[in-house]
Amino acid sequence: MFKKCFLILAMVLLLYSHCLADEESGVLKYDVTEDTSVEDRFESYAELMTCLGVEIEEEEIPLYHYYQSKDWWDDASEEEYLTMIQKSLKAKPNSGRLLMYLGDYYHYLKKNKEEWVRCYQKAYQLQPSDIEIASDYLTVCNELNDEETAMIVFRGIKEPLAPILHSSEESILINKAASLYAGALSEMVVLFSRCHDFSLADAYLDELFSIPTTVFSRYACGFEALGYYFDLSEQISDQERVKFCAEMILTLYNEAELAYPEPSNDLFLLNFIYGHVLSRAEEYINTH
Repeated sequence: MFKKCFLILAMVLLLYSHCLADEESGVLKYDVTEDTSVEDRFESYAELMTCLGVEIEEEEIPLYHYYQSKDWWDDASEEEYLTMIQKSLKAKPNSGRLLMYLGDYYHYLKKNKEEWVRCYQKAYQLQPSDIEIASDYLTVCNELNDEETAMIVFRGIKEPLAPILHSSEESILINKAASLYAGALSEMVVLFSRCHDFSLADAYLDELFSIPTTVFSRYACGFEALGYYFDLSEQISDQERVKFCAEMILTLYNEAELAYPEPSNDLFLLNFIYGHVLSRAEEYINTH
């Protein structure tokens, strides 16, 4: 559900993080800018994922390069991308990460839900400890309203990320971990809101807002989760929850303005993607 937008937001974190190596602390820091080549960007990404316990496979490298170098997609590039995935899978048919790429192809480029679900179910079965696969698999659980599996998957995501999130050091590694964690929490809020289990939805929402205010994903994923919560509350005519969501949306945006004062690319991105959510919240508060 959130992966396409979340990938954009994650890349923004990479593009606008200007970090240097800290030999004394041992914390990984990177200098990744808009001018950084796709190859160098992949090297940073691969090193980050390695720190999260994820092994980047050789067959994945050309796919990553191709995906990140495309500003737009047409029929020819889609088929070329599929050919690359299929060729890589022939060499390594039990690769969960390659199946993740194939699932993304069916989800975002072909809008084929059945194949998307099949690819991600197999990818997670093969590599359940891969944080990225697990995080994206939550979207599948959400689509299938599979609460039981979602809770198992979420626990597997939280356990390895918690030590990184509680580190006192600031680095792009912590931002990446927080991004994955915030995205997973958003999926849990949406899933349990849809299933009308509001006590659990509220608990995951509280956990989302416990992420430090310096982490951009706190705001991006917060707006996504609250926006859905807001819509659902209106649909079931739960005015108390509608008001709660509207107030939380405005509070979250006020925090974002303090964390990212204008002119800010991050604040611009929030306005660009979630401006309609903010406008609806303001309208509700002003008319009730």
